Amino acid sequence: MNKFASFFSYIDAEFKDLNYLVVEIEPKTLNHLANLKTTSNSLIVQLGEKAILFYVRGDECVVLGSVIGKSTRRFKQLLILTYNEKNHSIEDNTRNQIDKIAVKESLNSWLIKDIT
Repeated sequence: MNKFASFFSYIDAEFKDLNYLVVEIEPKTLNHLANLKTTSNSLIVQLGEKAILFYVRGDECVVLGSVIGKSTRRFKQLLILTYNEKNHSIEDNTRNQIDKIAVKESLNSWLIKDIT
């Protein structure tokens, strides 16, 4: 089972509560759409021209931001999360424990921020 399943469920519920489009994507579909490989389902959270993609790569959860322009799409790596099995917590790329609520709020801020 995916170590991030509980985190993905939380993200799914929280962003749906905000009336954002949230789509679960199967591994083969993600590979077709974005040439990204994973062994578990991924999530896309969309708000207008911006979206956030959550997918598991090995032992990490990669969080990418996507911005659609007039004729382009840009991906930007927003976070790399790991799961600490000892204390059942999520850690950021500096190995500091990070609360899932803080992750959601930070990513929501990124989604609603004006594109510059």
